[in-house]
Amino acid sequence: MLRINKCLLLLVLVCFIHKAQSQINSPFSRYGLGDDYASQNSRYLGIGGMSAAFSDQQALNTGNPASYGDLHTLGPAGGLATFDLGFDISSHNLKSLDPAGTYKSNYFRPSYFTLGMPLAKKGFGLIFGLRSLTDINYNIKEQNSLPIHGYPDSVRNYNSVYNGSGGLNQVFMGLGKKFGHLSLGVNLGYDFGKREIRTQTAFDSSRTVDPADAATQGSIKDVRMAVGGFVWEGGLQYELPLSYKTDPVTKIKTSSSLTLGATLSLSQDLTSKTNTTFFTYYASDPDNPIGQDTVVNSGEVRGKVTLPRSYKVGLMYNNYMENIDRWGVGVEYNSTSWGSDYKENGVNEAAYANSDMIRAGVYFRPSPLRGKSMFSRARYSAGFYTGKDKLVFDGKQYKIQAVTLGMDFMIRNFVRTSRQYSLINAAVQFGRRGSDENNVSESFIKFSMGFSLSDFWFTKRRY
Repeated sequence: MLRINKCLLLLVLVCFIHKAQSQINSPFSRYGLGDDYASQNSRYLGIGGMSAAFSDQQALNTGNPASYGDLHTLGPAGGLATFDLGFDISSHNLKSLDPAGTYKSNYFRPSYFTLGMPLAKKGFGLIFGLRSLTDINYNIKEQNSLPIHGYPDSVRNYNSVYNGSGGLNQVFMGLGKKFGHLSLGVNLGYDFGKREIRTQTAFDSSRTVDPADAATQGSIKDVRMAVGGFVWEGGLQYELPLSYKTDPVTKIKTSSSLTLGATLSLSQDLTSKTNTTFFTYYASDPDNPIGQDTVVNSGEVRGKVTLPRSYKVGLMYNNYMENIDRWGVGVEYNSTSWGSDYKENGVNEAAYANSDMIRAGVYFRPSPLRGKSMFSRARYSAGFYTGKDKLVFDGKQYKIQAVTLGMDFMIRNFVRTSRQYSLINAAVQFGRRGSDENNVSESFIKFSMGFSLSDFWFTKRRY
């Protein structure tokens, strides 16, 4: 088991290193530090992306560090450590009204890896993790022409190609402690990443030929920025027991509770290092442009990127049978101050506005105790989210909405006498960003799969 876990960890780290080779092409990632990426356990994605009021020993909830207080030991057997990792497959369909056109892209990538373990017999947990926060990947071509001064009937054609790559990742450690019905927690992380933006303009080239494929003259502007810095997020959860009873015939115990959860992260600064070059070129060989005149070479310029404050509040009703969650329903509100807080060297991003989101969902198990198959004991979920995205173009803020479906089922370990087990989590999202009011809109399908693998650590041997 330990050998398998080490191999999985190595695979995930290699995938994170090579994630920039993904095939997605999103013009929305051109602004700020890129498109936000929901690196959550698939269990929570399937219920509308809610995480504020959830806690689970097996499906680790990094969306609220207060949930780590539910990690605990299993008596004399030792501590149950959980390895949690996930992957995403997405299909995106971009639609442009002017000029009319569509573009499809797909990608596969890892989204997170987390390791959780208890620090005490009950109510104190520690988590380490690595996750993606944003993506930058786009390739946009624009064709145009300019009138030639003194020759009103003549024009000079030019093409422009805009390329961008990079993104933001986070390595983090989280602590959560439970005090009776109240749980408190904090995530301490280090955000790191890069943004590489290239603008290439080619003159006197055919309107139908990419400047990278033709002998031409033009200019290239490269802006490369690396960012890094420490961040934190705090969270709390309060569980209010509502009912508890025992069936007089079957002796089965059922209970219910209401959980309130909330998280908060304040505006925080990352350190940036930016290098800008701008030069003209001539390319008889498209693969080897020859620089003619360097206009700008800034060297390394230090600055800062200010991340926005964010919070979420959620409420969840859960019904249990023998301490197994049987069904539940919840709602959550998210808010992030992108428009007012996000800045690069003190300058706000013009394409950003404050965003908010409403999430809701429900889950259930058909037969949590007497199910004869893993599908009858599985947990099924459905949800939705809707709200305002952070992007604004032509004075119109984008809307985003999606419906979600999820399923997670237990795979029992060969050690039947223990409570050690593993989960497979799967979720799918069908959504749209933008509407007919926006010139460019996007419809998407996202499939997420996660694996929650458990193993005993710190076992006390008895001889």
